[in-house]
Amino acid sequence: MRMIMSVTHFQWAVLAAGLLGLTSVAVSADAPPQEKPRALTPPPAPGPAPIIRAGDEPRGLLAKRFKAFESSKPASPHKEEPPALPPTAPLPATTTLPATTPLPAIASLPSTTSLPATTPLPATTPLPAKTPPITTSPPTIPASPLSPPPQRIVEPANWLDNTGYGSGSAAPLPPTFEAAPLPGDGESCTVCDACDDPLWCHRSGVFFDLLYLRPGNIDYIYAVEQTGTLPTDSPTGPVGRVGFDAAPGYRLGFNCCLSPCSSIQGTYTWFQTGTNNTITATPGTVLVFQPGLPSIPNVGASSITSSARYDIRFQQLDIDYRSLLYGTCDSAVNYFAGLRYANLNQRFTAQEDVGVPIGLTTTRTEINFDGFGIGFGLDGMRRSAYSGLLIYGRASSSFVAGEFKADYRQTSQFGPTAALGNTLVDYRVMTILQSELGLGWQSHCGRCRVTAGYMFAGWFNALTTGSYIPGVQNRQFNNLNETVTFDGLVTRFEFRY
Repeated sequence: MRMIMSVTHFQWAVLAAGLLGLTSVAVSADAPPQEKPRALTPPPAPGPAPIIRAGDEPRGLLAKRFKAFESSKPASPHKEEPPALPPTAPLPATTTLPATTPLPAIASLPSTTSLPATTPLPATTPLPAKTPPITTSPPTIPASPLSPPPQRIVEPANWLDNTGYGSGSAAPLPPTFEAAPLPGDGESCTVCDACDDPLWCHRSGVFFDLLYLRPGNIDYIYAVEQTGTLPTDSPTGPVGRVGFDAAPGYRLGFNCCLSPCSSIQGTYTWFQTGTNNTITATPGTVLVFQPGLPSIPNVGASSITSSARYDIRFQQLDIDYRSLLYGTCDSAVNYFAGLRYANLNQRFTAQEDVGVPIGLTTTRTEINFDGFGIGFGLDGMRRSAYSGLLIYGRASSSFVAGEFKADYRQTSQFGPTAALGNTLVDYRVMTILQSELGLGWQSHCGRCRVTAGYMFAGWFNALTTGSYIPGVQNRQFNNLNETVTFDGLVTRFEFRY
């Protein structure tokens, strides 16, 4: 019996040793393995970048501009590098179980004694291999010099930045982006010299305009035919009038490029024309001399012929700063503002043989204005990319302050008063409005351009011959103002470089 109990103790000892061995294996299996660096899987090759022709993107203060940066995350000021993995703490060494003390040898049992069969231990289930954690963000590989540039996205325009890519609200452009330089990003004007250049690009050049204008709203009637010499006699219809027809003038100027989006423009305009007229009364009628003073008889039995001449001239000198407001490859809108000098000169002469006791009477007036002021406006253009045909428009407004100097003189061949006159100086501000619309054509590279259009111009609050003479006759010099207009054809020849 004692021997049987000893064998039983031995079996329990073997069973305990087996359990301790399994526990060590389980501890070793449960210990976290040392993490290895994450495998970097290259992302799929990006598609071809869109082909952007220089100048295709809208530019200017009101434009939406293109800006390139990575869409997956904000751009970095340096080249993209694989993300650094956090350092992992070294794993503790697997605990080594102490060696089991060998059991003492068991005395051999008598052959007659048979031991009961020991219960076999259950097979241990193999532990599953630990799966490495799955990364949630796609890995990034370093940028390659041969990789295509990232695609561009649209960004709102910046009113304070007219040369960069945008307002800076989005991520800045990485310095490693090697896209082709675009006009307006600090490049000189020569970047637009290539063919198929954008229409918005400012260039230096010269131009010459041929004007064919007609003054309006200043015609003057200097003689009226009537049935007799008395004021109560009736007019018969014919009148002597000096009215203007269209006449040629010119305008020339230059453009000096400051940047692809701005320039300085200087313009000088000159226009002068004159007209004359003669009227002869039909038999039985006489002519009333209109510009004469009431104190001198202006009609008589011999007042049958009268004549007049009227000349007008204006000059303008403009220095403007022009800058891009909105532009694409085939359209552009610019604003401009600057200084303006304006000169307006009017000369009028009329004469009539009134007869005894006055004789030949002559009236002369001259009105001159010189003023300086400011002006601003818009100009725009749209062209066809295939034929070179284009449409353009221009509008401006100026406020010019200066003095009107007017002089009136009437002389008679006979009479007690040989000369009468008046001199007037009046300081005022004139408003000058101009607009122009037309068609044109330009060469493929934009160096040569020809346009033709129609122009309207109005000089408001001006002193004219038609308002000044009645003021002298009535001795009333307040509110003597009219509007002088000019309208007609404009043809421009322009060379840009």
